[in-house]
Amino acid sequence: MDFHVGEYVELLTGECGYISDVSSFHDITAELGMVLTISLIFPESMKGAEIKVKVKHNESVYDHFAQIGCSRFPKAKVSCEPIKTINFDGVFLDTAERMLAQKVDELVDAVNKINKQLAKER
Repeated sequence: MDFHVGEYVELLTGECGYISDVSSFHDITAELGMVLTISLIFPESMKGAEIKVKVKHNESVYDHFAQIGCSRFPKAKVSCEPIKTINFDGVFLDTAERMLAQKVDELVDAVNKINKQLAKER
């Protein structure tokens, strides 16, 4: 992929900015690639800072970027298996332990519900 000075980029980590410099590199292991200097505009706390992103010749831009220019890359779909609740069969628990285990089960149910909702939104 070609990179151009002035092109908008969004990193997978959430930072956004514009490419201010593009240079190639050749390291000791004979790997070729590009070093992109990005002037950040977001997050606000890092506005104006410059970061360097090294993209090796054999790497995919999907490993570093969520968007380059107008091209927004699809997010990888991660399958989320539901978390299992605690199994009480054959286990003696006193009142406090049972209450804690029930609270953990409530949290597990809440996390599973959130994961299910996020999966629908993707």
